[in-house]
Amino acid sequence: MLSAADAKICAEVGAKAIIVSHHHGRLPYAVPPMMVLPDIKKALDGTGVQIIVDCGIARGADVYKALALGADAAAVGRAMLPALEKDGTEGVKKFLSGVKDELRYVMSFTGCPTVDSIDDSALRFMK
Repeated sequence: MLSAADAKICAEVGAKAIIVSHHHGRLPYAVPPMMVLPDIKKALDGTGVQIIVDCGIARGADVYKALALGADAAAVGRAMLPALEKDGTEGVKKFLSGVKDELRYVMSFTGCPTVDSIDDSALRFMK
């Protein structure tokens, strides 16, 4: 899903969560998920629908940006595949630990003591 209009329809039919994704570039003409997150968040305000962002989430800084722009969660599935292929379960654990550590690092520099305190005040929007 990449539009506020589609997000509203999902809320109207009772969805509990949506995934904002352009399927890892398989839709090369589609807007990047991070660019539409604020509009989707606004469209879903007050509905209780959770927003999960996918695509391009490979580091803690990516998770921070996704949360700051309105996501409730970020999916890192594809990014962890090389660690899984190389070192199996231990590789995935190490990868996720690195994502968590970098997220904490970015949060410390932006004055966010908790994940819930992350907002877009530390981001600069380019046009």
